[in-house]
Amino acid sequence: MLAYVFSNLTEDMWALLWSYWPRELGRPAPNLASAIGTGVALICALVAWRNKRWFTFVSEVAVEVSQVTWPTKAETRVATIVVVVLTLVCSVILAMMDLFWSNVTDWLYAL
Repeated sequence: MLAYVFSNLTEDMWALLWSYWPRELGRPAPNLASAIGTGVALICALVAWRNKRWFTFVSEVAVEVSQVTWPTKAETRVATIVVVVLTLVCSVILAMMDLFWSNVTDWLYAL
């Protein structure tokens, strides 16, 4: 994922700089940008892997995430339905308030 982000960042920065200095830089090359982004990501991963504090932090996060009780498919479905219904109810309430205040302001402007 880091390689993907750095590849796109490299390509976007190259395109931005190319728009200012087209003769000096040449057109952005996607393959070269991918190689640069992958290289930067590998260096970052290697530095993070060798850093004891970072490695300990990531290990602790992995242990904590493994202890999480994830919801079942049925619980997720019910929670999703509740969110959709509440969103629709709130939308209707806001639409009614908007319609009411729109009519009130139209009436006031007509005076």
